[in-house]
Amino acid sequence: MLFRSLALSAALAATAVSADLLTIPLSKVPDEEHVANLLSSHTPPRLAAMSGVATGRKLIRGAHEKEENVVLKDLMNAQYYGTLKIGTPPQEFQVVFDTGSADLWVPAKACLTKSSNCAAKMAYDETVSSSFSEVDQGAKSDFNIVYGSGAVTGKFGVETITVADDYTVEGQTFAQVDSTKGLGK
Repeated sequence: MLFRSLALSAALAATAVSADLLTIPLSKVPDEEHVANLLSSHTPPRLAAMSGVATGRKLIRGAHEKEENVVLKDLMNAQYYGTLKIGTPPQEFQVVFDTGSADLWVPAKACLTKSSNCAAKMAYDETVSSSFSEVDQGAKSDFNIVYGSGAVTGKFGVETITVADDYTVEGQTFAQVDSTKGLGK
């Protein structure tokens, strides 16, 4: 799940009432600490097996300035990932928060059998969500993004997305992907 960060925040904030402000600050691990972490391990860390060090971030929004903790995890000083929920009832996903893309995508059920790197991941199931809808007729429905390593493909849908404890946006467009072969194994 590459490249989802502040673009997701911007997309969520853009759909919210203008009085609400969503800010998720990110900070970089100091180079010395990053190098020390790399040198302390002889095997490369893997996202699925990595416990990671969770760093709390504050989410302050609206006139009431309610604070919530949004836990973002640092993966090899290159990506920050955290949890969001999609659908009703909510299905929970670990996604990469990144400024490099405006697209939010998660693996769909079909990805589990079509792409080996989806096998150990949570897959979105539109059939169990009462809030899922197809994109409007005439809107782009096929999702295709090409990274340096290859393509990720699927279809767009519309859903309820929740970040932090209760920052919920209804009617958010997102992609459920059925192939991540372009990301390798």
